[in-house]
Amino acid sequence: MGDTIRPRLDAAGADVSRIQAMQAVRIPCGGNDDPQEPFSLECDLLALRDAIKNMPECRLVIIDPISAYMGGSDSHRNTDVRAVLAPLAALAAEYRIAVLAVTHLNKNAGTNVLYRATGSLAFVAAARAVLLVVRDSENPNRRLMLSAKNNIARDGTGLAYSIEPNGDGMGVVAWEPDPVTIRADDALGACVPDYHRGAALDEAIAWLRDQLCDGPRPAKTVKEAAESDGIKSRTLDRAKAELGVEATRDGFGGPWVWKLPDSRSAPNATVVRQQKDVAHYDNSGALCDGDSPSPIPSKCPSIPLGWAPASWADRLDRLATACEAINPALAAEHRSDAAAIREKLNNPKTG
Repeated sequence: MGDTIRPRLDAAGADVSRIQAMQAVRIPCGGNDDPQEPFSLECDLLALRDAIKNMPECRLVIIDPISAYMGGSDSHRNTDVRAVLAPLAALAAEYRIAVLAVTHLNKNAGTNVLYRATGSLAFVAAARAVLLVVRDSENPNRRLMLSAKNNIARDGTGLAYSIEPNGDGMGVVAWEPDPVTIRADDALGACVPDYHRGAALDEAIAWLRDQLCDGPRPAKTVKEAAESDGIKSRTLDRAKAELGVEATRDGFGGPWVWKLPDSRSAPNATVVRQQKDVAHYDNSGALCDGDSPSPIPSKCPSIPLGWAPASWADRLDRLATACEAINPALAAEHRSDAAAIREKLNNPKTG
């Protein structure tokens, strides 16, 4: 946050008091050192809901990349993706906000643009609008933002931009005033010849970094996902070497796992205190400067049953077990809420 997103926000003249970044959720056990977990769309929409409620003027939620926050769901399975996105869509409708989910392109060049999103087609199917950002084949410093799908309006023209340095040398987006009329499929087709080894490697590096940003993953799982997204084994190996990915066994005789080296890993989502000059939240929840600890939203035991997936019941049972010794009363509340969710799901006409 402090050395990437915050400087770019400042360079763009953003009002950072209107921006929050959710990095983790706290498991409330009634103690002074409650444990935290990385945010998951599968289980932690209540924490996101609380954050939205605490910002009454919130109109946009950005999830970047969405594959990093799928929890235990498989981002390549339609049923898993739809099960995660349906409650998110209900939350967006409840608070009348837009959700912008970012993903990368797979390597299946020559196919319809709607099949180029990494992971399941359900990501594209669930979206009301899909925008494609692609390199201009005639100008490598220029990017095109084009409509790939639009269910809420007629497909219009696109836009073009480039990244230009400001007075401090920080890159800022410079939009062009004239519209772009090229179709998304045509723009991708024009870029196919430019997919030389360097571009493929750069994209594989970005893809692999996203896959491992939340922590170690089984090597077999990563390789299967790479193959599904059209990344060749040799390119994946080169990306692994470029990132310095570490391969270790998970226990004695266990499966191989890959992880990013500490120096290149994403900021630990469960770390409360950040270094000086790194963006954090003040008491109002605003993004600001300094070295104060970042408050982390708590998992709320009050479940809106209208859009609670079954996975929340399992998570509440685990929370109850974790809290049993510290706060028996809270553990009992978690178990009661888990039972209420299961009752609602088993008997949808009740409650």
